[in-house]
Amino acid sequence: MLGNDFWQKDLWLSFFSGLEESDIHWQDFQNFKTYENYKAFKNFTDEFEFKIIGLFNVKEKKLSENKCVELTALKQNFRSVGIIQNKTWNSYSSTENKCMFQKKPERKYRKFNVQKSSDLNTQIQISGFEKNHEYRLEWLNPNTNEFFPRVIVKSSNEGIIILEYPSLTKDLPYVIYRLG
Repeated sequence: MLGNDFWQKDLWLSFFSGLEESDIHWQDFQNFKTYENYKAFKNFTDEFEFKIIGLFNVKEKKLSENKCVELTALKQNFRSVGIIQNKTWNSYSSTENKCMFQKKPERKYRKFNVQKSSDLNTQIQISGFEKNHEYRLEWLNPNTNEFFPRVIVKSSNEGIIILEYPSLTKDLPYVIYRLG
């Protein structure tokens, strides 16, 4: 069995390296501060222990109905840790020099749009939780290491939780959460 450090690095680096098909902004990928902030992510997720066997973690991948909000997460024993990102925030949508791109992203990702969890077509749901049970949900801004206020969420009769994430803007295009 591999320790916390393994899955934490795997989740963090797979997201920021683009291995999980993320549209991470190239400038942030090259920004050393992004890697320094791994320590805050590690501290934020240390209380969760996932039993990881083997070299690859099974990650939960979800897209919102409009396909502009993406979740990459680990879930086990009624706990979940993950990253939610605004897919319209990418290198193409944030630069004036569009001709430098040989392959343009899909049309829906070419222009930045704020994504809000209050819009039905941008909601992210995760399942497999105890039915009608309360869970603690916390958010971390990985660019500033600031925490959002903790909230209590309740799963549905089917064990589904709707993640009410902060608005995903240009200043906050992705957030990290822990739920348990």
